Amino acid sequence: MLLKTTDFNLKYTLECGNFFRYFEKNGWYYIATADRAFKARQKASMLEVIGADRKFAASFFRLDENYSAMVKHLSRDRHLKKAIEAYKGMRIVRQEPFECLVSYIVSQNSNIPRIRKNLNDIARLFGRKLKFDSINFYAFPKLSQLAGKKLKECRLGYRHEYLCRLVHELDLKRFYSLKKVSYEEAKKYLVSLHGVGSKVADCVLLFSLGFDEAFPVDVWIKRVVENLYFNETPMTEKAVHDFGRKHFGKHAGYANQFLYYYGRSLK
Repeated sequence: MLLKTTDFNLKYTLECGNFFRYFEKNGWYYIATADRAFKARQKASMLEVIGADRKFAASFFRLDENYSAMVKHLSRDRHLKKAIEAYKGMRIVRQEPFECLVSYIVSQNSNIPRIRKNLNDIARLFGRKLKFDSINFYAFPKLSQLAGKKLKECRLGYRHEYLCRLVHELDLKRFYSLKKVSYEEAKKYLVSLHGVGSKVADCVLLFSLGFDEAFPVDVWIKRVVENLYFNETPMTEKAVHDFGRKHFGKHAGYANQFLYYYGRSLK
C-alpha cells in the first residue's frame, strides 16, 4: 500500500526516541505495536506500508493532522525554527496507551537498547506470536496477562515492582477514558499510580492519549531549555516543565520533541 505524504519523514519519526518496538533492515522499518506487526519505508513523498491498512498507517504516523499549521506556529520561536528546519517531517506516533504506559515505566533510568530488550522480552513472554515476513514478532500483552513469576525473567530491576503494582492498581476503564478529561485531571490520575512520576505521566499523555500540550522533562530537555532559553542558568525540572507548557502552549509536546532531537545533536 502506497501513501502520498507531505511534511513527513519516516526516519525522524521513528528514531526521535519516543517509540521503541521497531528495527531497520534492508531499507525497511519493521514495527510491532499493540497486536500487530508491519513494515514501512519511504521514498521521497511516497510512504510504502505492508501489513497495515491506510487508515491505521495514517493514524499511527499522525498523517491526519494539520502539521504545516503546527510547525508554522512553533517556528515563530527562533530556536524551534532551527530545530524544525533540521528535522522537518518528524511526527509523534500515536501509541497504544497501555503499551505506552508500560514502556515509560520500564524506561526510567535506562537506555534505549535496554528499554527495547525489556519490552521485547515482555511481549515474547506474555504476548501471542505474530509471524510477519518470516520474522517472529509478538503482540503486546494485556494488563491481565502480566501477572505471574515470569515477569522476573525480563530483568527489570526495581521497575519489576512497579509493573507488579500496576497489575493491581490500574483501572483500565478509567485509564482509557483519560482522553476525554482535562490535562490536569488526566495527569493527576497517572501520577497516583505507583512508579509513575511527572515525566512518565507526560510521556503517556503526549504519546498515546492525545495531549499535545504535555511537556515531558528529562535530562536532555532540561539541558537544552537551560542552554537555549536561560543562558545556562540551572533550573528545576518543574520550572522547565512549567516554562515549556506556558511558552509553547497547545503544541508544547511537539516543541518538546523537536528540542529533544535537536538538543541531542548539539551534545
